[in-house]
Amino acid sequence: MMYPAYVMGGRRPWSKGYIFAKERLISESIDKKLFKDCSPPTGYGYRMDERVIEYPWFFSQLSGEPCKLLDAGSALNFQYLLDRSPLKNKTITIATLHSERNCFWNRNVSYVFGDLRESYFAAESFDAVACISTIEHVGLNNTQLYTTDATKHEITGIGAEVVLKEFSRILRPGGKLYITFPFGEAALRGWFQVFDLTMVEKMISAFNPTSQQRFFYGYENDQWNRVECDTIKNANFFDVHSDRGYQPDFLAAARGVCCLELTK
Repeated sequence: MMYPAYVMGGRRPWSKGYIFAKERLISESIDKKLFKDCSPPTGYGYRMDERVIEYPWFFSQLSGEPCKLLDAGSALNFQYLLDRSPLKNKTITIATLHSERNCFWNRNVSYVFGDLRESYFAAESFDAVACISTIEHVGLNNTQLYTTDATKHEITGIGAEVVLKEFSRILRPGGKLYITFPFGEAALRGWFQVFDLTMVEKMISAFNPTSQQRFFYGYENDQWNRVECDTIKNANFFDVHSDRGYQPDFLAAARGVCCLELTK
């Protein structure tokens, strides 16, 4: 009944049935390999937030070979994702600030709690790191949604470059970092921030990759498209927790998103 309720309610973001509909689209995108060329199909993602881009993009880029994977931020800690190839044959460690309702230790998923700016991992511990829509919360108010630790109520937004250096340290030579975040006009929004191109360049420089791929996506005309960086340089963000009223096109969250694949 969740999906009919969402449709009958006008497909408004974050309304009843929205999460179910979003997970269904993500699952279909992964299973049907809709992002095999890293571009969504025409009409894709009507009134959906950027997860419908980030997850399918990540799954399309991830190697099918077994490997040791760090989920930095716990964005993959959902059964419908862990059950899907090529993720299901990975040895996964999840690093996040605080324990969560979902726990898959019986699937050999390990959990480590702490700050990504000061990880507990030895050098060259992982073959791949996934950091899906997490870096934008570093140095900001993580007590709003993610932890009860009062020391994580910050306001500076400083720390992304430190995290990228950590990722470089804990990846083996040739290892891959897959990182996604809101992109557009730089803005601090309390519990997250939006990155612009200057900030992206600084993060990439901190990681110091041997090779890199950059992908930019924008929401316009009721769909997500792969775009050039300049197209979304002024993109904004709708925060369902604080913004009053939807924008005219019912933007669900980020209007622009950047996805990077960096090789150690």
